[in-house]
Amino acid sequence: ELILSVPGLLAKLVDHATRLPYNPRFPSTPSEIDHWMRFIDDHISDEIAMGEPMLNQSYPGGPLADPCASLVDDLTDRVEVLYVLGLLLVGKQRKQVQKALAELELIPKLSLLYDNFIWRSNGGRQRSRLPSHHTGCECSPEVALKIQLLRLIHSFCDHSDYKHLLLSRCEWDELQRIPGSKAPAVLRLEESEGGDVVMEPQLPPPQPRLMCKGSAGLLTKIVDVLKKEPSGSTHRFWLSRTVESYLRGGTSHHDQIFLLRRGLLEHITASLIQTDARHKEAIQSSFDLLGEMVKFSYEACKQMDSILNNENKLRKAMAMVNNNLVDSNMFIRAMVLAASHFKASGGETEEFVNQSRLMQHFREFDKHVKFVVNLVSILKVTDLTQENVSCLNTSLVILMLARKEDRLPRLLHNLSEHDHCNPLLTNLRNLLLFWQEHYLHKDKDCSTLEKSSLIPFSFWKSTVAMLTSEKESSLSSVLHYIKIRQGRELWHRGEDEINMDTEDF
Repeated sequence: ELILSVPGLLAKLVDHATRLPYNPRFPSTPSEIDHWMRFIDDHISDEIAMGEPMLNQSYPGGPLADPCASLVDDLTDRVEVLYVLGLLLVGKQRKQVQKALAELELIPKLSLLYDNFIWRSNGGRQRSRLPSHHTGCECSPEVALKIQLLRLIHSFCDHSDYKHLLLSRCEWDELQRIPGSKAPAVLRLEESEGGDVVMEPQLPPPQPRLMCKGSAGLLTKIVDVLKKEPSGSTHRFWLSRTVESYLRGGTSHHDQIFLLRRGLLEHITASLIQTDARHKEAIQSSFDLLGEMVKFSYEACKQMDSILNNENKLRKAMAMVNNNLVDSNMFIRAMVLAASHFKASGGETEEFVNQSRLMQHFREFDKHVKFVVNLVSILKVTDLTQENVSCLNTSLVILMLARKEDRLPRLLHNLSEHDHCNPLLTNLRNLLLFWQEHYLHKDKDCSTLEKSSLIPFSFWKSTVAMLTSEKESSLSSVLHYIKIRQGRELWHRGEDEINMDTEDF
């Protein structure tokens, strides 16, 4: 609040971070590092020719300094200012900062700055690396600047009313012309809460002066770079994260279709099949982005089904999903929710989910049981982190869908038949008890769970309460199946002891 209360500070930070011209840039110079080396070579040559050091202003109105030093200082200043702006966007005043930065035309200014960046995909020939650096090394003075800029855009878009400023005016017009979904998904409250449908609030049209100029907005520019960058690129993680942040929150059919038209889902799906398993960050960010693209989207699921159009591709994709459960769990959740929604919608979408080989992996009851077993097995209350706690929520979504379809007792029974049943069910119960402590805290904002799943949070709470119930007679209580299994084991143990005594006799 203190920083935001300083008159004109935000405006100065925005102008300082996005000022142009952006140096060093020379025509017909292929790679980023070549621009820097040419600048240094030219500077040294000029100093030798003049016989004395050259000094100029480090920035308009600033003190005289050596050009090389001032160039490095300028880059460092930009990185630090972008970092500060990003910090302001993750604080308690996030909504206020988003509004202020939008009105200061941050996004169109960042779009112009972004145009000056050179990526591996468009850098042409790469200068030879230092002896100790590997061939894929991306050491460059500008790496930190690119990452901080992408992080800033990520924070600006996160649950923001101003995310459409990343579009140009003509792209906004395109977005408005996109037809509605064939299977619209909405949040419906429970009967005890009135049973009303909660509609996502319509965002007002963005002001043209605050939007990106030209035909391609900043979002499209980011997608274009993401599609061209190599799978091992340092920047793919934040490029994917930025687009995911744009989509995150309430389901936006029009935004999903906008990105489908730009070939993003096809690119991410293909790159996952071909990704080296060592690139963990790229796998996680790709799955998270896919999860946002397919969430309740008939068109996206249908396109993915057509991409994975043979047994080999589908097997590779599912192997990637099952071998990276922590990284892929958000995608699993989105696909399970989509399959359930399509079945309930009937008509064309129900026919698709029943016939699709891809959707088969996310619609069938046995597959749901397997997902819960595998997800719960990799979690322990003592090892929960911000990264893997989502696996618990994905398991809980599957349990809630089983409850909606009156199959929760059957699912719990199947879990009890699994090998190592007691550790599995006891672990599940402990995890759910942790969930209650974590999410039912009075200051905890749980709206994101509700918006992302379109399941009322009251249903989340009542399902967990049902599962953790102390009533051993309840078929929806995990404890019921733990006690049954314990009884069986005691009976078998006693039978074995009787048999041993008989053999001794």
